[in-house]
Order: sequence, then structure tokens, then C-alpha cells
Amino acid sequence: MRGQRNTTPLAAAVFNKDVAMLKLLLEQGAYPGSLVYNQTTLTHAASEGSLDIARLLLEQERRDWNPSLVRRHPCDESQPQFASKLVHLRNAIGSSALHKAAEVGNEEMARLLLSYGARVDSRDIQGLTPLCVATGNNHLAIAKLLLEAGADPLAIDYQGKRCSLSIASTLALNRGAKAQEPLALFKLLLSSTMSGSPDGRASDSAEAQLTLPTELLHDLLSTGTAPVIDAILALGADPDTKSTDGSTPLLRRAGSQTVGRQNAPAVWKLLDFGASLEATSPGQLETPLLHAIENKQDEVVQILVARGASLTARDKDGRDPLLKAISLDRRWVTHLLLDSGVAVETMDSYGTSALALAAGSVMRGISARLLELGAVLETKDRLGRTPLVWAVESEICEDVRLLLDNGAAFDVVYSRVDSMGGATVSSGEEGTSEPLSTPQSRTPLNAAVRDGSLDIVQALLEAGADVQLARQLDPAMLQCAEQADEAEALVNLLREYGLQEES
Repeated sequence: MRGQRNTTPLAAAVFNKDVAMLKLLLEQGAYPGSLVYNQTTLTHAASEGSLDIARLLLEQERRDWNPSLVRRHPCDESQPQFASKLVHLRNAIGSSALHKAAEVGNEEMARLLLSYGARVDSRDIQGLTPLCVATGNNHLAIAKLLLEAGADPLAIDYQGKRCSLSIASTLALNRGAKAQEPLALFKLLLSSTMSGSPDGRASDSAEAQLTLPTELLHDLLSTGTAPVIDAILALGADPDTKSTDGSTPLLRRAGSQTVGRQNAPAVWKLLDFGASLEATSPGQLETPLLHAIENKQDEVVQILVARGASLTARDKDGRDPLLKAISLDRRWVTHLLLDSGVAVETMDSYGTSALALAAGSVMRGISARLLELGAVLETKDRLGRTPLVWAVESEICEDVRLLLDNGAAFDVVYSRVDSMGGATVSSGEEGTSEPLSTPQSRTPLNAAVRDGSLDIVQALLEAGADVQLARQLDPAMLQCAEQADEAEALVNLLREYGLQEES
């Protein structure tokens, strides 16, 4: 007989916690494994903490079950003689009654289920064990009970991503200042992975060793909080444990674009245990400091600099920390590096100096500081571009005037085509372009006119820029000026300084 929502009378008795009715129905031969909505009778009883109902159901089904399947809990001396097959039934998402007891943190229910033969490492539809579920819900007592019953803290889910240890680490990370309980749970799980002592726990013996899979260890050190890292490394783990791609935890943390407030303390903790400041991944040159600069991790940058990270390490483009910070417009980091005494006269693989990058950057004041610290004014990159050229092409009038005031050469001739870029460059007239094979030379004045930068053109002309040289290199200069936004003012200015129409 079925009632509302297709439930049986026995299922209704379980749902309503009617012990007397349940007992009567069982005595009349009702099947104890009926469904209560998406739960079995036993998983529902476990969720609700209904011990009397769970015991009645288990006892009814314990007969005719193979005694060899019984797993006796060492702390429970008053357990039935035989296991119950009902304890292995699952709900709609594959959870056993032990999963549900672990979820709600009912230790007494968990003991009862274990005494009737519940499999301590059974898995739900995601591959999570009861220990994983207990850990995810921060139930320390249940976790301890399951570990004593033989649960595996390293049992991983079907996606190969989560085990009890990683879940506890994530829980500690998410709890922030309230992470004491998750941390205690993590330490309990961690101790259960120790080898070298009779009970598999951590001991004072020198023989006890941490036995974590390398990839899991790397992941915990790369994502865990400082206390989690401390707990692991205090047991002798290698702070430079490498992942399958060869990166260390410090490299991974410095290279992450999604970090929280706890990343900096974790980095400090790794360094306290001897993590390498200059580690690199196979086939790559970037150190943790270069990664941290690129990923806007200012706190980590500050820590790495304070701990003595190399300020001369270079990436694949030959950029050291100062060059990388300037190229990425990291103002605070740039000042930090300059305060740390980094060499200001440095160039990347293309010959671009720190002053050139600063002159072409949106960061104000960096060029002036570099000059104060002794940066060379007339460095040239592979295309012959000086810092003044970078400022002109980036239309940074403030830096143009600064460099001119400091004596920058204003008629330097350079290539306007970036032969390293691999692209054609527009000549300024619609529908035409210049191939890389025929680069065109120009002066800063040519660039300023083609960009229509009236203020920069005026600054160059006032400094003494040669109009005729610019015209010689770019015969169409006047026509370009006539197409600028401020065409009339720009053309008049050029004519004032001697530029005439072609006859």
C-alpha cells in the first residue's frame, strides 16, 4: 500500500518518527528498506538522528547476513553479533547512512552504523567518503571516530581533486580568523598519514615520516594557509616539492592571479622553512619575484625583496624586476625596487632601458627619479630609439619636456618600423602601408607631427629640433599635419619654424 508521494506506511512511520508504528509494521513483515522521498529509511533516520528508529531498522535486517562482513568498532563492546545489509543501501545521490551521520555530526549514530557493518570508505556519487563529508562539515569527533575505524584520509574523489586533507585545508582557508577547528581537524588527518609508528600516527620517533602523494603535498603547500603549511613542513616535508610541471609551491603562489589575503603569510612561512627564492620551472626563466610582479601581488613582492630575492634575475625577454615593474605600470613596486637599491642602468634583450620604458609609461614621476639616480639619458634600443623617442611616441608630454630639459638629443634618427614585431606599419595615408623589408627612418619631430601632438611638436621645436631634417626624412610631413585634429595650429607652428610647401 502506498500513500501520499508514493510512500509506504513504514516509510511514513520513519518520516514521522513513530517508533511504535514502525515496530508494529516490522513485526508484520514490512520491508525496512522503503524510500522516504529521495532517502532510504535508514539514511533518513541517520539525517534526523533517530537512533531508536535506526536500531529497529538495522536489527530487522541483520538476519541472514554474512557474519564475516561485520566490522567491529574497537571502542564499542556492545555491538550486535551480525551486520545488517540495510546499512549499505544508498539514497538518490549515492550517500549511505554513514555519510548522513557524518554530515550532521552525529557520533552516536555513526558508532551504531559502524557496529552494524557500515563500510567506512564507501563512496557517494561524487566519490566522497564519509570522512570527506565529516571533514567538509567540520566535525572533528566524527572524523576521529572514522579514522579509528580505518578510514583513509587520502581517499580521493572521482574527479581526482578532493580528499579529506585537501577539504580540511580549504575549510581552514575559508574560515579565516575562525580556522582553529578546521586546523585541528587538518592536523588530525595529517597525523593519520604518518608512517613509522605502530598506530600510523605522528610520533616523536625519528622513524616517523609523512607519507603524502607528491601532487597532493604540492597542492596543499600551494593553496593552504600559513598554519596548514607550518603543520606540514614541521613534519619534514620539502618546501620545494614540485608538481608534475616542475613548479614549486612558491612559484605557484607567486604566479597565481587569484589570491587572497592569506597568500602573503603563506609565502613567508614557506620561506621560513627554506623554500628557494630563485626557483624556476623547467624551460622557463621567471623567478617567484618576477611572477609576483606580473600578477600584481605587491605584498608578496615586498616579502621576496625583503628576504633577498635576486633583483637581477631576468625573464625570457631579458627584463629584470625593475624593467618588468615599469613595463607593467607597477608604480608602487617600481618605487619599492628603487628604494631597495636596484641598478637603474639596465636593459632588456631588445636594448630598451628602464628610462626608456618609464618615459613611455603612464606612470608619472618615474623618469625623473631614474634620472636623479643616474640613469643614462641617451641609451638606444635595437631600432635606435632613445628614451625621448619613447616619450614622444607614447605622447607623454611631461616626460618629453623633462628629457629635453636634461639635454636629450632631439634630432636622433631611428627606424620607425619594429622589425621584431612582424607587422606592417601604416604610412599615415589611408589604404597604404609599409612592409617590414623597407623600414623608414624618422626623428622625434616626425613622430610627433604624424601623431598630431601639438604640445610635443612645440616642445621639440622650442628645443631646436631640425624641421628640414624631419621634412627630408618624411616628405609628407606637412600633409600629415593638415589631417591632424588641430591641423591649423600645427601647420602654422611648423611654418613658423621654417617648414614650407613643396614647390
